Amino acid sequence: PPAGDLVAIYAHRSPALVWAMLGALQNGPAFLILDPAYPEARLLECLRLAKPRAWLQLEEAGAVPPKLQEFVRAAGLGSLTLPPLERARNFLAEFSAHAPETKPDADATAYVTFTSGSTGIPKGVVGTHQPLAHFLKWHCEHSGLTADDRVVVNGLMRARAGAKVTPQEQTPAAPPTAPSAAPAEPAADPA
Repeated sequence: PPAGDLVAIYAHRSPALVWAMLGALQNGPAFLILDPAYPEARLLECLRLAKPRAWLQLEEAGAVPPKLQEFVRAAGLGSLTLPPLERARNFLAEFSAHAPETKPDADATAYVTFTSGSTGIPKGVVGTHQPLAHFLKWHCEHSGLTADDRVVVNGLMRARAGAKVTPQEQTPAAPPTAPSAAPAEPAADPA
C-alpha cells in the first residue's frame, strides 16, 4: 500500500516484528500491530475500526483466528506471510533489493494503536513520525552523530519509554535523517 494507507501486522513481540514494522515504514504505509495474545473479538474490532488496506502476518505468530481470516478475505486485503528470520534470505530473494524512495512528512501517520477506551470498546490512537524524528535530530545534534555513526534500536525504544541513551549504548545502526519540520532547539533531553 502507498503512503497514507495502513497495513495490519499480525505478530507477537519478536525480532521479526521489527523487520515487519520497518518494512512497512520504509514502503510508505503506517502500521497497526495485532498481537495474537489478544482475544479474537478485540482484534476483529480493531480491524473494523482501522480499515487497513493490507495484511502482513508473521508465520511465527501461529494460526490466524477464523474470524480474522474471514475479515481479510472479505475486505480484499493484500496479504503476505513472512517466514521466520532464518528462512528470510530465500523468501526475500523474490522481491526487489532496491528500497523505495519514500520520505514521510513528520506529521504523517506512522502507526495506529488501540487503547481499551473508557467504555471497553477499543479506541484508536494515531502516532506520527514527529516524536522519533525530533528525538533523532536532537540526539544527532547533541551527541555529534553523523550519517556514518550507528545507534542501537533498543536504545531508541528505551529512550521513548523515558530512559536515557548513553554513549556506551551506541553501536552500528544508522540514524535516519530527521525531517526539517522538527524544532531546531529543544529545551531539554526529550527522553
